[in-house]
Amino acid sequence: MNLGALEVPALNPKNSSTQYKLRNEQYYIDILAPEIGKPSGKPVYISQFNTYATPLRFLDYLLEEIEPAVMPYGVGVLVNVPNPARFALHKLVVSQGRTLADKIKTQKDINQASQVLEVLFDSRPGAVIAAFTAAEFVGGRFMQQLGVALKLLPKHVQCAWKEWIG
Repeated sequence: MNLGALEVPALNPKNSSTQYKLRNEQYYIDILAPEIGKPSGKPVYISQFNTYATPLRFLDYLLEEIEPAVMPYGVGVLVNVPNPARFALHKLVVSQGRTLADKIKTQKDINQASQVLEVLFDSRPGAVIAAFTAAEFVGGRFMQQLGVALKLLPKHVQCAWKEWIG
């Protein structure tokens, strides 16, 4: 992959890198791919980009609804980002799939989701309702993990959830 970015070595030297850092910038690019089948924890090769990607469960839910945004790089770069409400719910679900060794990442996921949900309940509660409705169609493990993670949100966010979602 050649975007004028530097490959960031993987923490496990046996794994290929799935992250790049833009030269002379604070931005990182994480390469992700849908996780299909039984989780292996190993990067998957993406031949079209000649690079490896981190497999991520339920990536299809996250990317089903995207929004345009501008990344502040140079004069600005137009990018597509996940719908914020779906991002928050996905973060909650992903937090429950982490190992005990990733406790710090789990808490970071919960905190990020909480902050996004707090803003959305104040400004766009309908977006959270729509994201939850879409999540119900995913069902199964997604909803199970979401249910567990919702109990880990701060009380005021849980109250807003109950008010808007039920």
